[in-house]
Amino acid sequence: MAASTFEQPGRLGRGVRLVAGMTLLALFIETLLDPTDWLRETAPTSPGLWIGAAMCFYFLRGVPDKGFGRSWGRWPQLMVGVLALVAIVYSLAFSGNWWGQPLGALLLVLILYVTGHLGLSFVLAGMLGQPGWEMGAIPHVVGRLKGRDTAAQP
Repeated sequence: MAASTFEQPGRLGRGVRLVAGMTLLALFIETLLDPTDWLRETAPTSPGLWIGAAMCFYFLRGVPDKGFGRSWGRWPQLMVGVLALVAIVYSLAFSGNWWGQPLGALLLVLILYVTGHLGLSFVLAGMLGQPGWEMGAIPHVVGRLKGRDTAAQP
């Protein structure tokens, strides 16, 4: 299907994009304003935090690809995995515990990046009626600001 054949979403589609984006941005802001769950000396015990971190790790594969227009495949996930392993080894070596602030900071940055990028993409897609996949909204806006016409991405 050619990029120009995508239809703009209707009111329901735009509304769903806006609600999803605002929810993700609210999570981004809440995490940014209170990062203590991830920066304490003991691992978070809330299953919701771990599920959120796992989901952000999962979505890390597609967010940079479509959001920046480059195909990185699983490299972002591999880099986060290697950095997590290094953080765990560091914490084990210096505190005797697998959890430490280096791993917490890494997970915090992961969550902030994914929720911020996805949230902004969904809000822009809803506001602009971006056809195609929501992750194309940021490159579309950047392209328009630079004076280039950009096509919708599937």
